[in-house]
Parts: sequence; structure tokens; C-alpha cells
Amino acid sequence: GVFLLPRATQDTNDAAQVTPALAAIARSQEIIAAGHAAAGRPAFWSRIGTIVFDPGYFSKDNCQAPGPDRLIGPGLGWKDTTAQHGPGCDHHDPRDQMACNLSTRQGRDLYRRRAPLSEGGFADLKERTGLRRFAMRGTAKAQGELLLACTAANIHLLYRRTRPA
Repeated sequence: GVFLLPRATQDTNDAAQVTPALAAIARSQEIIAAGHAAAGRPAFWSRIGTIVFDPGYFSKDNCQAPGPDRLIGPGLGWKDTTAQHGPGCDHHDPRDQMACNLSTRQGRDLYRRRAPLSEGGFADLKERTGLRRFAMRGTAKAQGELLLACTAANIHLLYRRTRPA
């Protein structure tokens, strides 16, 4: 996993970060699409796929927010409605619809790939760069530290992937 949009916040809950993340992803997609178009690459290279969030982001507002397709894990606190789902089910509550989307084969397969991709990057930041806590005080300085650490991790990943055998 590559770090694309790292952001340090003082929010105690992840749920408030979905809307800003979706907006940042849409802005990034426009920039990437312009680069692909300038290079003569096909438009589907710039398509945003399904964005997968962990259960910390699960809320009714986040399930129905505008933007690209997303899967948000309901976590253990949400009622289990798996038995009520069938092919093409349609629910009035967006949280139930999200549970339905996750109960499909495609939803389960996408969600299973989330942890190894995202959590591995965070583990790498902790182990390889030693970023277990920020050295400087203040959100702006913490954001700077995070960006530096993520840039170093991305460069290291690029080096590992492109070096000759």
C-alpha cells in the first residue's frame, strides 16, 4: 500500500473523516486523470474503485454521503441482519444496505483485502520508520512529520518494487 492522502487530526473518532477523505480522493482523481489524459492513457486507469473503510467510520451519514462507492464495516455493534439479505436486496436504512453490500461475495472479497493493504502500511510506519508518536507539538507539525514519514515509506516501497533482481 502506498500512502496517498495522510492526514493528522485531533478528532477522537474516525467517523468525521469520511467526507473530507472522499473530497480529497475526488480532487486527487481529477489530477491523476489529467496526467493520464496528457500521456494518452485510457480513462479507466483514473477510475475510482470501491473505497473500503474500517468499522470506525460506520455511521448512517457516512453510508449515504455522496461520492464514490464505498464499503464500511459495520463492526460488532451493529445488528446482524445477514439472514435478511438476498440477491438484489434493497433496504431503507443505509446501514442495513451497507450490511447487505458487505454480505455479497464481491463485498466480502473486497473487505477482506482491506486489512493487509492498509494496516500493513501503518505497521510499516511504526516498525521501519519508528513513528509511534509525534516528536513535535501541534497539528501542523504533526502533519509535517506524518507527511515526511509517509513520503519516506513510499520511496522505500518504490525502491523495493523497481530495483533490479
